[in-house]
Amino acid sequence: MIQKNTRLRQRQFWNRDSSNIHTGVLLFGIILLAFWIRIQGIGDIPTGYFTSNDAYLYKWQAQIISEDGALPARDMHRWLPLGRDNQQLLFLYAYAIVYTHKTIGWLFPKLIHNHE
Repeated sequence: MIQKNTRLRQRQFWNRDSSNIHTGVLLFGIILLAFWIRIQGIGDIPTGYFTSNDAYLYKWQAQIISEDGALPARDMHRWLPLGRDNQQLLFLYAYAIVYTHKTIGWLFPKLIHNHE
């Protein structure tokens, strides 16, 4: 009797796991399909260009931080005539770019010097 109940529980557990495995495989397949569709046009992107608008903003902010040491309180290139208040922004990416560039330049000075 105990063996029969154990086998029944194992069979129920296996059936439940089987549906979870099928769901996982289906989701993984959908993700792979989405990734494949997304990278189809990667060869059409010219060399040296970013694929999103945010990357240009972060690069521009990193250049300002690199030259001036910090971002100004107001960005006068946006939201004219008053400018964009930079205190409301999360500029972690821009600072990460600058300090990564400085660290790599400190560790490998020839690498950074040749690619500026």
